[in-house]
Amino acid sequence: SRGLGDVYKRQIIFHINQTYKLGKNLYHFIKDGYDTNKKIKLFALNKPVGYHYNDKNAHALLSCKMSQYGKLGRAAIGALGALRESIQQKNGSNTKQESIEDMQANMWGWKYGFENPEKDCEDMIEQRYPRYIRR
Repeated sequence: SRGLGDVYKRQIIFHINQTYKLGKNLYHFIKDGYDTNKKIKLFALNKPVGYHYNDKNAHALLSCKMSQYGKLGRAAIGALGALRESIQQKNGSNTKQESIEDMQANMWGWKYGFENPEKDCEDMIEQRYPRYIRR
């Protein structure tokens, strides 16, 4: 039989591995996926005429993907999203209304990702926040 120490050791190793995976994915999402200007340039090449890129799609998509990692992912992306919006408020790159709308998109992403860990975030988010919207 295994002792209580073995159980704790396995749990600690599991949580360290999960935290490492979460950190690695979070780094890549922020570096590659959360740069809105980079996404706008990328999607501008394929956007339909008369449409523009919807920033809310990026907010919800990142929140959804990170929330699929469970409570830790949801908490991490929640804290980063709130921090980012407060910084944008202070430096004037977002109005108060824009930040409220961004946080609403983040919350939808948290909900979809946390409640549907096996589903494709892009499909779920596209229904609520299409990638492109009419000008």
